Amino acid sequence: MRKVLFDIKFRPEIESGELKVTTQTGIPVTILKWDMQGNYPILGVAMTEQTNYEGDKSWDEERPFAYSADGHCCGSALADKRDLILVDEKADIPAFEQELSAMLEYARNHAKPDANVVEIFKDRIYEHVRREIMD
Repeated sequence: MRKVLFDIKFRPEIESGELKVTTQTGIPVTILKWDMQGNYPILGVAMTEQTNYEGDKSWDEERPFAYSADGHCCGSALADKRDLILVDEKADIPAFEQELSAMLEYARNHAKPDANVVEIFKDRIYEHVRREIMD
């Protein structure tokens, strides 16, 4: 399975079912409309957790979200992780790419904004590159 950033140029592959659309957390998104007026032309629906005012009851409910052509969710904080991702379930990802992806995901969630990510992971990167060359 391969994940790529959303881009409206992949519309034919999305409509054919070749690529699946999800949020960054993996929640499936159904695109209902591609041509709304304004900066957020894409209308999609996704399941989201709802909570009552007292905060003691919650349930999942399908809700609409507007997205930009590059998959950013209108009015959503980055922490909500509602931006769109494309998933190609048929693609195989090489081990090195999987490892790099895991390192970047870790850095995105745990490293300080000014951290030198290459310095943090240079030994792991070197080891994987060495293995790729030797194999």
